[in-house]
Amino acid sequence: GALTIPAITLDWWNVDQNRAEQAKVPAHTLKVRGVAAGSASPVAPSVHAGGTTAATASASPVQGAAAASPASTRWRDVAVASFALWVLAVLAAGAWWWTRKRGRRVAAVNANAADRTEGSATTPRTGVAAGHTGSGDATHASAARVDLKALQRSALDAARAGDAAECERALLAWARASQSGIANAGALRDALSEPSQREALDALQRARWQGADAETACARMLQAFAHGFAWRGGDKPDDRDDALPPLYPS
Repeated sequence: GALTIPAITLDWWNVDQNRAEQAKVPAHTLKVRGVAAGSASPVAPSVHAGGTTAATASASPVQGAAAASPASTRWRDVAVASFALWVLAVLAAGAWWWTRKRGRRVAAVNANAADRTEGSATTPRTGVAAGHTGSGDATHASAARVDLKALQRSALDAARAGDAAECERALLAWARASQSGIANAGALRDALSEPSQREALDALQRARWQGADAETACARMLQAFAHGFAWRGGDKPDDRDDALPPLYPS
């Protein structure tokens, strides 16, 4: 059918001529033809009065949408990939946390089982003679004393070697076997009552972490701990029954 576009009139003020004027666009009549149902033939463009076609005018939005489609697809893929990575990170963190928690639980169960086994092994049976029980306790105490002396010798040998890290490790192992609650070098320092031993431990820490001379620190440690530990509220090192004989007897 026919499509008529009415005339357009625009009133405006001409500042150059200083007068009111009127712009007009005449009316246009277009002939529009439809396409039969199921036909694959394209719609014939309608010719405007200025020589342009309706198909040309309608092609620009379609081309713009087609040009914008690859960019939107790319950003969508980036968003999907980012979400997938986030999900994988959350799952990995959850698996790590669960594995660590399960490992701690298994370690605790094993430690309890070991304690029960050790307790049952050291508990005397019913009907055992009192003299035999006393002999077992004495043997256990003697073995513990030998272990302390072995740890003391290991710590003093490490001090003679001049290795600050090995010296601290052996000293802490000896201290943990002698006194409960010694978790690190700071706890050991707090538990000592002898100023010379605390100063030797401070020198050992400076050698490890501040670049001080390791051999000098180990020599101070060897001299301070040669006769054992001086615990707060306890006996002097010379009074301990598990102390080694002096290195340089007079």
